[in-house]
Amino acid sequence: MTVKKYAVRFQQLKEQFDAVLATKGSVYNSFTQSNHDTLDSGLAHEWRVKARSLISMACGENSLHLKEFVASEKPQTMEGPVSLMQRLGAVFNAVRDDYEGGYLTSFRSLVQADVFDNELEQASELLSSGYYIAAAVIARTVLETAIADLCERQNPKIPRQRLAKMNDDLAKAAVYSSLKQKKIVALSAVGNSAAHGKHDEFSAADVKSMISDIRDLIDGWLSE
Repeated sequence: MTVKKYAVRFQQLKEQFDAVLATKGSVYNSFTQSNHDTLDSGLAHEWRVKARSLISMACGENSLHLKEFVASEKPQTMEGPVSLMQRLGAVFNAVRDDYEGGYLTSFRSLVQADVFDNELEQASELLSSGYYIAAAVIARTVLETAIADLCERQNPKIPRQRLAKMNDDLAKAAVYSSLKQKKIVALSAVGNSAAHGKHDEFSAADVKSMISDIRDLIDGWLSE
């Protein structure tokens, strides 16, 4: 998911949160002899699941933001559904503010994802227009840049070198499996053939698959 898509999703869930609170009602409890607030429990639960998922993707599964949200899902003593929802909404708004301010640790990855997505979209448009060779060259460049970025994120960092060497080093460091390493070799080969004028070694269908596979790889790396 890219920066723009995250922003849209945060806004959608903000609107859904307001819709849940709009279902607020009141019911008389004969045991306590008082009125108690109510909410549409189905809508409230649906919102919590969606919000938790978004926070997990935007901040990371081990982030303080997600831990705070999960902790806030547990009702306090004698707490009603409206109070619980408002507390969750406060956490959600804090996450959204940090996201929009660029304070999340994963924000750099989100911006990078946006760049990669735009470049792969450009490759797809070229492919649709019949320029499959140029599309393969662009896709190969995106792949190399993404792998270099992945090397940069390791601790200790893996030096930026040729694509083949970085691919080998990442596999040796167990950043990904040998099967994924072989997949990257195959994807790189299509781009290399395009760059060196060996157009008989691949087809437009190969480039289409290449773009899709690179997008899947990058989405996986940037969500880690």
